Amino acid sequence: MDTTAKYLTDHYQKTYELTYALWKGRNKTFLILLGAVGLATLVTFPALGTRSVLFLYLAHSLGLEQKDVSGLQSGFPFAILQAIFLFVIFYLTVNLYHRARYVLRNYAYLGALETEIRQNLALSAPSVAFTRESSFYWGNRDIFSAAVKYVYIILLSGLLVSFLAATIIADCKSGNRLLTIVDILFAVPTLTFLAAYAIASVSMDHGGATVPKEQAKAKAAE
Repeated sequence: MDTTAKYLTDHYQKTYELTYALWKGRNKTFLILLGAVGLATLVTFPALGTRSVLFLYLAHSLGLEQKDVSGLQSGFPFAILQAIFLFVIFYLTVNLYHRARYVLRNYAYLGALETEIRQNLALSAPSVAFTRESSFYWGNRDIFSAAVKYVYIILLSGLLVSFLAATIIADCKSGNRLLTIVDILFAVPTLTFLAAYAIASVSMDHGGATVPKEQAKAKAAE
């Protein structure tokens, strides 16, 4: 193996390890985001009864009397807590988009890198070495694997849109204009990054590697 090929293979391995770590981080962020939406739903809407259960548990744990619990519940700043939840959900959505796009871009890069490595190693066409993220992967991916991204997008979009819409409607009906404005200010960028996540997940999930313009021009001139 010549020096160029060795550097390429080392770089490929390190890039794959980094990409795999980012892939696990993206999946973890997705689950945390779902959990945050679920928890925010339970705490934000009084009709669900979760607030009463939490304060009853708090009273039992601290040995508080019912009048103390009622006073604490009536004076608790739920509006601030709701704003914090909205910020957390926005932050996690941005983080999910960033990680997802980075992962997809890295896998596309690995696929292109495999082609260079195979050329430097002079591997024959029937060989499957260094095709894991390129031709071997795309040639063996079934329809269900291709549908996974749509399942994630639909699941997350349904939960996020439902929660944000219900929050805005509830605060609007209660007459709390300030909280309604806060809801909208968080909802708009959150849904924007959700759309960006969906677009990137679909548009970047393909088997062809993107060729830089400089390379494309050089190849056309040959």
